Amino acid sequence: MTRPGTSGKSGPTMHHVAAAAGVSQATVSLVLNDVGGARVSEETRRRVHQAAKELGYRTNAHAKVLREGVAEMIGFVGDHVATAPFAGKIIEGAQARAWEAGMLLLTVNTGGDRGLEAASLEAMLSHKVAGVVYASMYHRKVDVPDVLGELPAVVLNAQDRSGAFASIAPSEVLGGYTATRTLIRAGHRRIGFINIGAVEDGLPAVVGRLEGYRKALAEAGIAYDGGLHLAGDGDEAGGYRRTLELMAGDRPPTAIFCGNDRTAWGA
Repeated sequence: MTRPGTSGKSGPTMHHVAAAAGVSQATVSLVLNDVGGARVSEETRRRVHQAAKELGYRTNAHAKVLREGVAEMIGFVGDHVATAPFAGKIIEGAQARAWEAGMLLLTVNTGGDRGLEAASLEAMLSHKVAGVVYASMYHRKVDVPDVLGELPAVVLNAQDRSGAFASIAPSEVLGGYTATRTLIRAGHRRIGFINIGAVEDGLPAVVGRLEGYRKALAEAGIAYDGGLHLAGDGDEAGGYRRTLELMAGDRPPTAIFCGNDRTAWGA
């Protein structure tokens, strides 16, 4: 069944909305496209929006892209973000913020496949996205594709190695400091630390959390004991093995700071 005044093929047009609201098509365009500085009364705006709602009119997003050169979409490209139980919250946050700005989030999970990543970015640019969020499952230094220099882009949960793009990442030092300080305030002096990798690898989370751990110990007057700091694997099995090693020593720790949740589960 078609709506009154429409063809039933392409749906209602601005012409139909203008006729229903008793205004010109130009006025409908100004109102529905929210053109700044347009001298249109609030009563006229109300009539136009009401007519559009009753007729079921939808703005032509493709035409708007052609006119303005940018789509009301934000691209989101991640390696394993969509499949990680905790990192999925990153997508939820990005989606909520995009929606607040009246935009949709176009998401691609690449699984670390560089070919898929390149293809997805080219597709997003061809769809004229307003910007791109380039995300990582865990905090590390990344080489951002040069093509992202063509539009606004931000690196999330990682650091751009070149420094050309704005990067938003956790404060690893503060995290390690806060966790260790919490255990110290609970009365512990021998605090083990199972990291999520080897310091030599240079992973920001590994280096930063160790720095925070040592800083909290130093402030409390506790000497750093290298025997209480072990390089884990960031998973449950590693947390289990390293905990057994710590507890088998002559002076086992009374508390353990684990570098991530999975390590803590194993511990």
